[in-house]
Amino acid sequence: MKKISVFLLIGLMLLTGCISHKFNFPDDIDGMCHGAKNESKARINSVGVSLKEEAGCRVGKMPGEKKFSGKWGWRAPEWDGMWVLGLCGSGGTRIIIGCHPQTLGEVDNDVLIHEFAHYWLMSNYDDYTHDPKYVHLFYNWRDPRLIKVFGIYAKQSIKSVYEQLKEGETLSVIVEDKEGKLMHIDFIKGP
Repeated sequence: MKKISVFLLIGLMLLTGCISHKFNFPDDIDGMCHGAKNESKARINSVGVSLKEEAGCRVGKMPGEKKFSGKWGWRAPEWDGMWVLGLCGSGGTRIIIGCHPQTLGEVDNDVLIHEFAHYWLMSNYDDYTHDPKYVHLFYNWRDPRLIKVFGIYAKQSIKSVYEQLKEGETLSVIVEDKEGKLMHIDFIKGP
């Protein structure tokens, strides 16, 4: 009986040490997503921040409607048609990024790396901000004082700040979704 308990204990230790998280990436950009995930981790590690794979992640593509400096943006109907470059939500486990409207290609690697940085920081540290220590490491990583935090019912407040931007300027916001989970959205002012 003692041997069985020892084997069960060893088996449980092996199982708990071998937890793997599921990553669901579009087939055509699977390699790009893995590369962006690894690159963003390496950049964060480069400033002495330790990361573990705490959760899986799913990446979705949104057909773009306009290019902004080579990066596809889409109008988000749920945000009164404001333009979005990318977003990361559900504790970092969900990324949506713009792509070419017909081919579903032309996903921008810089935006994808940026969103994977949010994946790592949200899932490891519950950090939805743009910490200034990463400002030179990621595309459009803004000073955290410029990030606006809004509740779920703040669409009009976000829209009024957005409307004050010049075309091509970005607005990063942290909002609650309908389930009360936070997400980080990178808006860009369109025409």
